[in-house]
Amino acid sequence: MYNLNQIEATMKHGKINIKSQIILKLFIILLSILSAFVLISGIIIKALNEINNQEFIITIVIFILTIIIIIIFTYLFLINKKCLNEISEWLKDAVICKAKVNRVDFTNMNSQPYQIEVNFEFNNKKIKKISKKFNLLKVGLPKIFAKYDNKIINILYSEKYDAVLFVKNK
Repeated sequence: MYNLNQIEATMKHGKINIKSQIILKLFIILLSILSAFVLISGIIIKALNEINNQEFIITIVIFILTIIIIIIFTYLFLINKKCLNEISEWLKDAVICKAKVNRVDFTNMNSQPYQIEVNFEFNNKKIKKISKKFNLLKVGLPKIFAKYDNKIINILYSEKYDAVLFVKNK
């Protein structure tokens, strides 16, 4: 059975990066500590009348900006976590298959850069899958597909979720 660390990409999500989950979590923790420090030190200094109102307002603005950044990174963390959980579900019934991969962005003008087509056989049926079109927020994620162009590779296919996963080379 395969695990998340062995998956390099999926046709739905593009490149998978488990390390980004750890980095996001650490960044959120560090920013939370920083924002708490800024708020608490600002309140203590204000209570000791060592800071005027204008400086205290600047402290509050810095705190609010830090909280906004924490919210953004928490949102990214949760999206990434949802993606990894989805892939974990796919792995439960995934079966290894030999597949032929071709880029369709060279032959089809309606396709996006790095969009690929995967052809393989599963349960004596020929299956053809085309990777999804990625939006502008996922720039760079589909570039991983370029390395598979015009190759026969091992993929994992989840029939239950109709998902194609690309295994890391050993």
